[in-house]
Amino acid sequence: MRWACCGFWDMTNVYQNISAKKCWTGDCLKTNSLTPKISLIKIYVREARRMIGAFVMTEKNVRKTDRTPVEHSVGLGSYALDCHYVSRVIDQEGKLRNEGTIFSAPTIPYSISYYSLTLLKEEECANLLATVCLSSSHVAYSTIRMEPVYMILGQSAATAAALAIDSNLPVQKISYDVLKYKLLQDGQLLSVPTKK
Repeated sequence: MRWACCGFWDMTNVYQNISAKKCWTGDCLKTNSLTPKISLIKIYVREARRMIGAFVMTEKNVRKTDRTPVEHSVGLGSYALDCHYVSRVIDQEGKLRNEGTIFSAPTIPYSISYYSLTLLKEEECANLLATVCLSSSHVAYSTIRMEPVYMILGQSAATAAALAIDSNLPVQKISYDVLKYKLLQDGQLLSVPTKK
């Protein structure tokens, strides 16, 4: 169903037919003259393509133990590693098993590198800052993908873009020290505060 419907922009009728069979109230999906003709329910996409940037966030940068800290932090993430299964297999006993699931909670806050938001090579695409499809592995993305982290990275990317415009440089060449100063001035947490 998901594959068949992925190309349709207006799936309202599809979902109305499904809702009638699932005993949902059909009126929640009806449109009126003021409602745009778009799908009222979207297919949930947890993860899609990610770019390969100047720095790739990996599991070793976000896990709780034996962490390799990143440099050039533009914000913190803190959600647990939460990878859904990659495939289903039949084991030797004939039982269906999910393979590739990781859930490791709780975690401690970790830094996210500025260079995971941008491409290494300016000639590939100058001035691209990607806060959602940032450069990360599947496992690291399972914790970075949270909305609060997107907001943090969005704020940092906007600050970096403003600095790039003001200095007439591509985002790949702005001074991280200037960016760090501005982010701290704006109240952005770039590292875990120490207890006093």
